[in-house]
Amino acid sequence: MTEFEPYNKTSAGEFGNVITEGLYKQFGIQVSGVTKSVCQNILRTIGATTPIRRLSLESTPRTPLTSCEESNDFLFIYNNDMQGATSDTEYAIDDSSCKSVCGVFNPETHTCDESDCEIPTNACTENADCNQENECMICDTETNMCKNGCERVQFLKSTGTQYVDTGIYGTEDLETELVCQQLQRNTSSEGKGIFGAFNSTNANSYYLYQQGNLISHWQVGFGPYLNTSTEIDLNKHTFKFSNYKVYMDGTEIASLNTGSMNTTPFTLLLFNTHNSTGGIYLAFPQRFYRAKFIKSDVLIGDFIPVLSPESSQYAGQPCMFDRVSQKLFCNSGTGEFKTNLDE
Repeated sequence: MTEFEPYNKTSAGEFGNVITEGLYKQFGIQVSGVTKSVCQNILRTIGATTPIRRLSLESTPRTPLTSCEESNDFLFIYNNDMQGATSDTEYAIDDSSCKSVCGVFNPETHTCDESDCEIPTNACTENADCNQENECMICDTETNMCKNGCERVQFLKSTGTQYVDTGIYGTEDLETELVCQQLQRNTSSEGKGIFGAFNSTNANSYYLYQQGNLISHWQVGFGPYLNTSTEIDLNKHTFKFSNYKVYMDGTEIASLNTGSMNTTPFTLLLFNTHNSTGGIYLAFPQRFYRAKFIKSDVLIGDFIPVLSPESSQYAGQPCMFDRVSQKLFCNSGTGEFKTNLDE
């Protein structure tokens, strides 16, 4: 640049030498005596449409210049192909500049070296890296590692208008275990849904609800359906559907005639029951603690109550989390679930 003297001197500053030392695949052009306003204008206009990659102090050519003084000596930094960029993807000043979980700062090239690194399977830079397969997982920005973002709670509590669609269909070889609690008896003439899918053809029902005509007794369906004589109380119970029998706390409460059961036409619900037209029954306040589904000796669903991550699409809602599919199953009805934390 000195070959162009005196033409390298302008009212805005003076151009000096070309600097390459310490710059990896880049070079800098010295400029001195630049006024604050001109320096600020240059900083504002650097972008994808300019060949300038960034400004740096002459004494520290690897460090970007981010603010201007009254008089400024700095370098215009360019790629060796004169292609500018708004993001300096190759540039780093220390280990903390390496956004990758195991990137190591290379002081010779000022890049992040990952040549000898095996990235852990739970490494992340944002939530999307973690929750594609597990909707409860979020990215811990301090450690750049995935962590569980769901808070486990004891139960979900409905007011009668909330329910969860498990997406699972009732079949003859499906075993189900429910841990739930009714919070009031059905005193109306209408049935009140608790779990499953009812069908009026009888041969493909798989459900549990409080039968209206019997006021305080269960009606269950496992293929054919049956009214049981077991009286409903307001305690927490474990129900199990297996081999055409229904058990409450290990005691058989219904034995249905083994028959040719078809797949239910509608999916199984928690907190309510799909009716024969695909709608839902009326329901009432109840709690669900867990729901497990086993098909042909294979666990296909294991639903537990949680608070979803604040950063998820459900924004902290109470949901059931299926530990098999790793998905959140939240309210398909109206209103909102409560948990033991609300009591």
